[in-house]
Amino acid sequence: TRTSTSHHHHYNITVHRIKQATVFYSITSLALLILGCGNQIALSKASLNENTCGTPDMSQVVTGFITAPASHASKLAEGLVQQGLAACVNRIPGIQSTYLWKGKVETDSEELLMLKTVKAKEDSVILWIQQNHPYDTPEVIFSSVHNGMQAYLDWVSSATGNTGS
Repeated sequence: TRTSTSHHHHYNITVHRIKQATVFYSITSLALLILGCGNQIALSKASLNENTCGTPDMSQVVTGFITAPASHASKLAEGLVQQGLAACVNRIPGIQSTYLWKGKVETDSEELLMLKTVKAKEDSVILWIQQNHPYDTPEVIFSSVHNGMQAYLDWVSSATGNTGS
């Protein structure tokens, strides 16, 4: 029984240290946010992706996702790059999309376009897709890139005409 008590005691100390480290990390993170935001408290995760509080970093690299019929995917991908709206568009063929449309479950074969651009181009990409996509309501969504090879991220900024990376 002495062995199990010893293990239990060690476990409690370890859990306590983990909790202390988590609290320290949380307090440190909050302090950095407060200091970095001119004494404004910024508690949202989004503020971690902003260069100053309330002002998004428009040079931040983002990934966009667009689904399209295979018959239109090439035209859309090339147009996005030619217009300077994306540095690169990957075409991923053979996806099956199942979705609810006008009260009915539909399934279609599509291609997924995965584009790399900067936050400043998001609205222009959406507008261009609305004007050139065959669907009434095409999927156009963006996700922030939190890290990557700096040379690649710089290239995306440069290729989209964004000089402030």
